[in-house]
Amino acid sequence: MTGRLAAARVALLGVARRAGVDVPVPDGLGCQWRDVLAALGAAMAAITARFGPRGVLGPVTAWQVAAACSAGRLLAPGWPAVAV
Repeated sequence: MTGRLAAARVALLGVARRAGVDVPVPDGLGCQWRDVLAALGAAMAAITARFGPRGVLGPVTAWQVAAACSAGRLLAPGWPAVAV
């Protein structure tokens, strides 16, 4: 996962952007792991702003957002695809 942190951040920020809600892009925090977590927070904020904190099927958690954004492959090799 360490080699794909920047790509994961971009993918999560893309989800936040596509949610259609004006959510600020988090600044870089000096650590790629924290940047990914901040991007996950932005995606979660965008989704909850769009669909409400209860969502369609119940409360929305960061883990649910991460699983949905990655199709359950958050830590799997090959997600997100990294351009070589």
